[in-house]
Amino acid sequence: MIKKILIIFTLGIITVVSYIYFRRSTVIHIQQVDIIRQLQKNAKKKNLDLTNIRISDDNNLMASLKNITIIMSSNKDIENQLNSLQKITKSFTIERNIKIVDFRFDKIVITYD
Repeated sequence: MIKKILIIFTLGIITVVSYIYFRRSTVIHIQQVDIIRQLQKNAKKKNLDLTNIRISDDNNLMASLKNITIIMSSNKDIENQLNSLQKITKSFTIERNIKIVDFRFDKIVITYD
């Protein structure tokens, strides 16, 4: 992993962008890394063992919780989404096997096996 600074000169304006460069030519902005770290920290406080956390092409947060795929909206409050996820996993997993929990819409979408 190599941390680099990218300077972009566009229309007479210099923009400095920090990013992390991985060997597979994947570029992740430092801001995205901070969002992922904050999500990990808040999830850990709620005893939610989120794994495989990533930011999708459309800037949504994606993660796994056991065998459940979690899709979180980057436009909504992460703390509220984690609170809802905590309630959902406690109450709904007893009744059915949850496959996907999607927070991108006005109402949470839960998909079962």
